[in-house]
Amino acid sequence: MQVKKILLLLLIVLLTITTACGAEQTKPKPKPERTNEAGIINQDQSTEVINSRTNFSFSLYPQLVKESAGENTFVSPVSIMLALMMAYNGAEGDTQAAMATALESSGLSLDEINRANQAWIQSMEKVDEGVQLQVANSLWGREGISFEETFINSVQDFYQAEVQSLDFNKPEASETINRWVSDQTNDKINQIVDKSINPDTILFLINAIYFNGKWEKPFEKNLTEDHTFYSENSKTKQHPFMTQGGKFQYYEDDKFQAVALPYGAGETSMYVFLPDESSSLEEFHEQLTAENWNQWLTGFQEQKGQVSLPKFKLKYDVELKNVLSAMGMGIAFEEGSADFTNMVVDKASKPSISSIKHKSYIDVHEEGTEAAAVTSIEVGVTSVNVNEPEPFEMKMDRPFFIVINDNLTGSMLFMGSIYEPEL
Repeated sequence: MQVKKILLLLLIVLLTITTACGAEQTKPKPKPERTNEAGIINQDQSTEVINSRTNFSFSLYPQLVKESAGENTFVSPVSIMLALMMAYNGAEGDTQAAMATALESSGLSLDEINRANQAWIQSMEKVDEGVQLQVANSLWGREGISFEETFINSVQDFYQAEVQSLDFNKPEASETINRWVSDQTNDKINQIVDKSINPDTILFLINAIYFNGKWEKPFEKNLTEDHTFYSENSKTKQHPFMTQGGKFQYYEDDKFQAVALPYGAGETSMYVFLPDESSSLEEFHEQLTAENWNQWLTGFQEQKGQVSLPKFKLKYDVELKNVLSAMGMGIAFEEGSADFTNMVVDKASKPSISSIKHKSYIDVHEEGTEAAAVTSIEVGVTSVNVNEPEPFEMKMDRPFFIVINDNLTGSMLFMGSIYEPEL
């Protein structure tokens, strides 16, 4: 009987945006000037990479909301993409081509993809003084298993991964990995590996993103009041809404309103889209394409108005195997057909992905936003306006859509649909 081995690729992404209250402030050190991927790859390639990230996000998300119709949804497209890109380095042949299709990266070489991700990781460490963003990767291999040197080098060189070999049969192995996870996420995520590691597990790949910042203009707590929220199932409830007035980057058409709420000095923002009362969030989801997104972004202009946004917390988890199969990479999950021979020395083992799980968390409040996401990939081895517009009013008292976007690189850190806010 053949022994089935399991490879687990776990991605932890933590986004924490807060303001320090009542604490002594120290002047932050100046940060290096931040640039996009054009600093490492040429401009044409940089544009292709940014387009591929956007296309992937808007290919992934509509598939997800179909599976969770009418329910709160919140994911990190860039974290899922980074996890898949690390695994992509171990793929070959038809499997690599299928993953490239799902990742919207067919026009890019593996080297271009890796160098672009390397540049993005470096860029994320140079955000403005109001925002701290750190990216950490690690590879934990089972003692006695041989991995391809090229695969290990790529994960180290391009994804700056810490590489360690552990005896997975000892309980200290899971404790070591979970302690690393806790350290990288500021204790927000304390466990991702079970105390007893599956004896068939041969590898953990872990990515962690930590983001700490604050709204550019915090909401005043004394203005937070309960108002009615209208769910699409005709339910209503009283819920705390945060409110502020002023000048915002704002956009609207006959189907929705949208506003950008910046963090720090404005290099990252939360974009909030509120469908018109005559429409619905489901109808808005049908408009979610990369082409529309890029067009909408060019339409935002500064305008006076008032924004009312509910405070909310949300936990979400999803298995991505079906979604990614529908996006074209089904072969990567097929035992005996998947080709991840660039990952392991033993070519006869024929690795395949058996599961991809994603978990996320978000907390939106007056000072800012706290969010977290976890993605795990399990691989088995078997065989324009001229006149001053009127001030707008935008009250998110019915289901709405959000994107937390890195404005410089165009990367969507998180995106979600809020059908019913909870605290």
